[in-house]
Amino acid sequence: ADEASSSQPALSEGVPPEPAAAGPPEGECWKQKPTLRTWPARFARIEGRGLSFYDHPPSIKPLEDQQPRGSSIPDVTGCTLDKGWESWLLSDDKPKLMLKRDNLQGGGVSSVCFASERLRDQFYEALHNLSLGRAWDQAPSLATCRRCGKRMPYAEVEAHECAPAPAPEPEPETA
Repeated sequence: ADEASSSQPALSEGVPPEPAAAGPPEGECWKQKPTLRTWPARFARIEGRGLSFYDHPPSIKPLEDQQPRGSSIPDVTGCTLDKGWESWLLSDDKPKLMLKRDNLQGGGVSSVCFASERLRDQFYEALHNLSLGRAWDQAPSLATCRRCGKRMPYAEVEAHECAPAPAPEPEPETA
């Protein structure tokens, strides 16, 4: 894995603020430059169907006074996502998120690291939904267990244990 040099700017002290429950994820991160493979600090935000990167968090410079960086992805539809960890020189490993699609800047892969696994996972869930054409906060459709008929989220189907549906009552015999 690539290592970030100690000369890279640090994020603001502490863990980035968690996104507001009512809105899509946003927070401080490190975005890998595709050519130099360095990790400058950025501010990431889900906007519309895309992922925007800014030079500064709104606590330093309001987003209205900044332009999204050229590495922003205006529409993540069709991207595949991977979660992992990035080795970080002179620091703990960082939770990493990779977006992949042939036409992304930097050879088809965009890599972002976060200070917390929780923030990375919030971005992952929102971007995964968007990549499939859903709203950022739309839960996947429900599935029906073939054995018992119970409705549940797709993610729960494999772990679901149930008793088979009861056999239908035999019809009473008529004389």
